[in-house]
Amino acid sequence: MDQKNSLTLDRRTLGYAVNLLLLFQTSQGFTAVAQTQLGDTGFRTLYQWPLTIALVGTLLLLGMQGLLAPRAPSARSAVAATTFILLGVSCVTVETFANLAPDLLVRLAAVAFGIGLALSFTLWQNILFAEGIERARPKIILGTAVASITDIILIQMGTTLVPLLAMTVLTAANGWGLAACLPDEADSGRSNVPTAPKLSASGLFLSIWRYVLCVGVIGFASRTSQTLAVEVAGASMNIYLAVAMLASSVAMVILWLRKKPFSLQNAFTVLSALVTAGFVSLLFIPHSVIPFIAAFAFFAFSIVSMLMVIATIEIAASREANPTFVFGTFAGIAYLLTDAGPLLTNALENQLGLSPIVVVSVSVIYLVAFAGVALNMAKGTSSKREAAETAEDVPVDLSSSFIRPVVVQQDLIPLCCQQLRKRYQLTVRETEILELLARGRDLARMADVLFVSQNTIRSHTRNLYKKLNVHSKQEALDLLEQTKEAIVTEIAR
Repeated sequence: MDQKNSLTLDRRTLGYAVNLLLLFQTSQGFTAVAQTQLGDTGFRTLYQWPLTIALVGTLLLLGMQGLLAPRAPSARSAVAATTFILLGVSCVTVETFANLAPDLLVRLAAVAFGIGLALSFTLWQNILFAEGIERARPKIILGTAVASITDIILIQMGTTLVPLLAMTVLTAANGWGLAACLPDEADSGRSNVPTAPKLSASGLFLSIWRYVLCVGVIGFASRTSQTLAVEVAGASMNIYLAVAMLASSVAMVILWLRKKPFSLQNAFTVLSALVTAGFVSLLFIPHSVIPFIAAFAFFAFSIVSMLMVIATIEIAASREANPTFVFGTFAGIAYLLTDAGPLLTNALENQLGLSPIVVVSVSVIYLVAFAGVALNMAKGTSSKREAAETAEDVPVDLSSSFIRPVVVQQDLIPLCCQQLRKRYQLTVRETEILELLARGRDLARMADVLFVSQNTIRSHTRNLYKKLNVHSKQEALDLLEQTKEAIVTEIAR
């Protein structure tokens, strides 16, 4: 295995793990300090919603900044992120031990955490982008595994003093990691992070909306199921979630080591079916099983979250776009859909007068079905658009033996690909890639049309060349041209 692409605990992997731990602790273990004093209702109102608004709002603002005024990440941003997170820790510490203005301090802590975490996450995304996707992918997977194991240990160590001390240490470690991994001010001009706005907002939306839908729907299912599970499992639900996150990272490590091609769409197809089955069963099973279903939903969300980080790096690289613009917009919208889950289900519950389990189950099943239909329709529309780009709108009389070969030759690419498919036993996906190659589509365009990752396209292309017994794109096109000439000759007869 190439050393640069192996699973190694270097400072970037550990730094990314610390960043994830900060996110987990502010939303799970660390917040138990405030939750025990405010109660569930006050905690959601005073802490969770301000945290969500600050996190999502800052991510979207960073995305717009990456579009309108892009610049390379700097140490000043790392200082700002560390300062905001430390402010949040200070507010919770004062509220816990002095009990001064608890409502104000908890709200202030939530806003400070949201801003600081958004800044930190975006900076780490830039650092991983600079590494390149082949180096970044194992760091993301292994970093998630390290963060989940550490999270389990921290949850077991207490709910008052230990989380406060842990958050202080983690914040300092995260700040040190950012300072160590970000380029110096003198080197920022030589950074390979794009700073020119080469991708518009509409172009980015067309590239990511399907991916955002995948992450948002699974996140919606995870967040809404957690609201039900907490009522059953209480504070121990954090253990369920930490173990589920560890399981997701182990699954990703196995897939990565086996070199199995996987994408956000593939993950959504499999996981959405399993999540839907789990929520259907909610209507019939005992309430004691709800935490396990919530844990599986979080397992699914952890997987698509890792793929989200990977996908944003791939999109930014293929489009030569600023990674802050791509990640801030992608993550902001996805987390907005995720955190809207409890708010929407609570509104439906109050309006319809149904039990929470019925509302959550029906909402998740409906959204998963809607997402599946939308993704399939989008894929079909992309295929039709590809065909339309090479079609002529002028009606042609095919009765003439002189012009028939010329007209047919314009539409011969699909026919040639089908003949080669039968002759060389190509798969459907390999045939689609061959046709796209013949139409001059690049790697990024093929990934968008077929809704898979660029690595998946590369894997299918290698298999295609092997079956055709060619060694390059040009040799494959030459073979296609030979097939076309043979068909035209046959028609002319």
